[in-house]
Amino acid sequence: MAIDKSKLFSLFDNIKQEHRDACGNVVIKQRTRNSDVLIIDGTNRFISTFCVTPTLNDNGEHVGGVSGFLTSIGYAIKLLSPTRVIIVFDGKGGSQRRRAIYPDYKAGRKPIKRLNRQYDDMVDSAGEEKNMYYQMSILADFLTSLPVTVLSIDYIEADDVIAYLAHHVFSKPDEKVTIMSADKDFYQLINERVNVWSPVKKKVYGVQDIVNEYGIYPQNFVFYRVLEGDKSDNIDGIKGIGRKTAIKRFPMLTESTQLDLEKLIGYATDRSNENAIYAKVVEGADKVTRNHTLMQLSEPSISGALQMRILDSVKTKYDLNKFAFVQKLTKYSMHNSIPNHHVWVQEVFYPLSVFKD
Repeated sequence: MAIDKSKLFSLFDNIKQEHRDACGNVVIKQRTRNSDVLIIDGTNRFISTFCVTPTLNDNGEHVGGVSGFLTSIGYAIKLLSPTRVIIVFDGKGGSQRRRAIYPDYKAGRKPIKRLNRQYDDMVDSAGEEKNMYYQMSILADFLTSLPVTVLSIDYIEADDVIAYLAHHVFSKPDEKVTIMSADKDFYQLINERVNVWSPVKKKVYGVQDIVNEYGIYPQNFVFYRVLEGDKSDNIDGIKGIGRKTAIKRFPMLTESTQLDLEKLIGYATDRSNENAIYAKVVEGADKVTRNHTLMQLSEPSISGALQMRILDSVKTKYDLNKFAFVQKLTKYSMHNSIPNHHVWVQEVFYPLSVFKD
């Protein structure tokens, strides 16, 4: 029987033009490779899945970091229907710049609560760290068989690379970006083009979603954060200021007008005799300024040379190689780690192969 090639070409065109948004509504538009970019905070996602996914391979070894990461990003890809996927990991020495500003940055971080049971090779922190690095190497091997771009730039944290990509690389009006991360620091980047997909809350955050949930506009979200601090990164804030207090004492956070650090501190200075909170902000102005330098992502501090490395790296994309992917499942005894892996890899990753430019 002769194959009607025109129907095949029509099918490919439909894949390029039709997709569903996060609410399941069909969206028709001419899509190119950079129309809908999904940027994944790889470090954040891997650590989370490593800690909470108890999957074992066929030899009884823990591989939850690998299987959990792959199935988690697979879920997001099927839901969001991106035209390309970029996965960003922290580069070697990525925290050096912020530690030079604040030596205690990320010091004494508490580990994520482990929901999976202890395994023989992870009875202490040294064994767990060794296993984490081993699983990270396995994951890197799997990713070379999938049509994704992987970035890890030495001396830059993933947050800064993601921010640079979202606001400076994919910045055309017709280039939509969705950042996949559980880190609230990315909320400050949300605008009419940039959303954040929370894999924990299973929710896409746009401008109005942040306003509805936090009462603060995304462009001013960082100023609430610099006042409150960030315990997860060991960044202390101004004592006594949480979200409600920040909104009450600094109502401009609830406005769509872009705030700046000078106006924030000036507002507190003008009212320092009215309330103790204002006096604390004035007294801790150096801390507030430091926190802003540590936490703001709209203008990431990346040298020109490193910007060029990011631009060169983002051009590279692996091809989908189902045969190699299945071979790796055999290599690492993980055939049962991803249910229906033949169907899964085709459904999730084949649509990304359609977009070449």
